[in-house]
Amino acid sequence: MAEPTLLQALMIASARRALRPPRSLPSLLSRLRPVVVDGQQLDPQVQWMLTLQKVTRRPALDSGSPERARRLMAIDQRMVDAPPAQLHEVRELEVAGAAGPLRARLYRPTAAARGPGLLYFHGGGFVVGDLDSHDGACRVLALESGAAVLAVDYRLAPEHPFPAAADDALAVWAWLVEHCAEVGFERDRIAVGGDSAGATLAAVVAHLGPERAGASPCFQLLIYPSVDRGNGARPSRKLFAEGFVLTGGLVSWFMSHYLSDPAGLDDPRISPIRFESFREQPPAHVLTAGFDVLRDEGEAYAERLREAGVEVSHERAEGLFHGFMQTLGVVDEGRRALERAAARLRDGLREAPAAS
Repeated sequence: MAEPTLLQALMIASARRALRPPRSLPSLLSRLRPVVVDGQQLDPQVQWMLTLQKVTRRPALDSGSPERARRLMAIDQRMVDAPPAQLHEVRELEVAGAAGPLRARLYRPTAAARGPGLLYFHGGGFVVGDLDSHDGACRVLALESGAAVLAVDYRLAPEHPFPAAADDALAVWAWLVEHCAEVGFERDRIAVGGDSAGATLAAVVAHLGPERAGASPCFQLLIYPSVDRGNGARPSRKLFAEGFVLTGGLVSWFMSHYLSDPAGLDDPRISPIRFESFREQPPAHVLTAGFDVLRDEGEAYAERLREAGVEVSHERAEGLFHGFMQTLGVVDEGRRALERAAARLRDGLREAPAAS
């Protein structure tokens, strides 16, 4: 991540103090009128963050070009990041994508030479996001689950439209199965996970990975997954279309850059809920956010897995919004929700058969 300019650094420092003033925050939060939608109350820290964004007229990601959106996201991330969790090792490496090498980052919580692992795909609507935007969350997942995490910087749109990201995800899965010993993963205890668009890719790997690589993930961790792009009629799409970070307009903006033909929204590599069969899917944990346009499709996906006989657990973090796992420095409940997801990952990997 490039170092900010002096002006940017001052802006970031000021924003951090405003987002989380050390003494005045509890009294400020107590004066806010609660936001209640669909029987859920918005977390007060989230409400404070959204209020500041509105007052300061923070530019929306979809108000300019993808390049501008990436720069805005990088600056915003510095404002809400927590101090990085300390791990045994954090190492940069390359993995094989569908069209060439991809950057990746390995997070090892312990000195163990081999153990369970998680292949992780970041969110960002297939347009924004990278290894740095999700560094803090990946560190927490590794620390709290006890598993190594391999995060991948797959190709983004519009430079690389559909199906580039899905092709990369499947190529990386095949590479990891073949090279698991090199990164210290036990072959039979590799989970796949992601958030938002990254959860789309994780679900695609869970469905198509066995055919591609001859091996299936032992577990899948899907955090506020985008799994039904072709269906705009679910209630959460209307309830939270404005005001909660991921707007309906931003969802459409992302897709306009990733997918040239709207008919492709029903392609299961974009809308995994469209896969014909859910039998023999690996066990899953699905974490949704209460104030999220994608909430209902994520919960429908969990139900689809359950109906197929798949072992699945689900948590709705009622007071949180889409993207909360990237605000660990200012939203306490976001970190707690991520820690609970990491505990489910730990349990899922523990229950998987150990490699022989």
